Amino acid sequence: MTKDSISVVIPYYNSEATILRAVSSVRNQTVRVSEIIIVDDCSDIESFERLKDLVSDYSGVKVYRLNTNEGPASARNFGWSQASGTWIAFLDSDDAWHPQKTELQLNAVNEYGDELALVGSSVKVIEDNSQDFMETELSNSSSSPISINKLLVRNRFATPTVMVKSELVFRFPTGRRYSEDFQLWLQIVASDHLAVRLDAPTAVLFKKPFSGTGLSSNMFAMALGELATFKSLYSKNVISLQQLLFAASLSIAKSVLRFIKIPFRKLSAGLKK
Repeated sequence: MTKDSISVVIPYYNSEATILRAVSSVRNQTVRVSEIIIVDDCSDIESFERLKDLVSDYSGVKVYRLNTNEGPASARNFGWSQASGTWIAFLDSDDAWHPQKTELQLNAVNEYGDELALVGSSVKVIEDNSQDFMETELSNSSSSPISINKLLVRNRFATPTVMVKSELVFRFPTGRRYSEDFQLWLQIVASDHLAVRLDAPTAVLFKKPFSGTGLSSNMFAMALGELATFKSLYSKNVISLQQLLFAASLSIAKSVLRFIKIPFRKLSAGLKK
């Protein structure tokens, strides 16, 4: 293990259509990573075999397969357990990194020193498959520490932007499909570890054009997941009762506003067709 080496963990589930874009974005970094660990979350066997074929020509890519479908949290935890880097970076199989992601984040590591345990950034959301953003150059990004109270207001770290110290004892909570990443970030920050957010968008989330199908149920599940996160942290004495009530009340209020906006988003999407 070398100083500031990076292991990248990518959960995979029947995503052969986008995995090469994700892997290529990691391999195209201006500062190279040590290894890429892809954890197949018990995809269809055909998809798993396709994955192995797709990455067979890439050096430094390791592929593992879970025996049961357990969700991205378990896949990330398993990849973390296999990693050799001093830092663990996360990427989803349908997203991508800007070429300067590792460069800018390692600059932050050098700036903040050994106290830094988590570094993330803003993201760029793209509703098509455009690669134009990847051609833009990101200047040195400003950064700011994120306190527990700031993080309780809203999740400041999209998972594909995050890099954490491998030596941390915390892991993603398993058995859930929503907000498990947010719970890990909160656990880290609440335990007096330094977390920093860069202003530069170092990752791209490829989002499909708006569709109302299943949106309400997904938003409801996300809201419940966030509340479960706050409840879990309170039960473990990670946050206080005052912080629990504040975070839960704010989360409920934001969820109500999102539900109110759904009909207007559907109408707007219909007018664009």
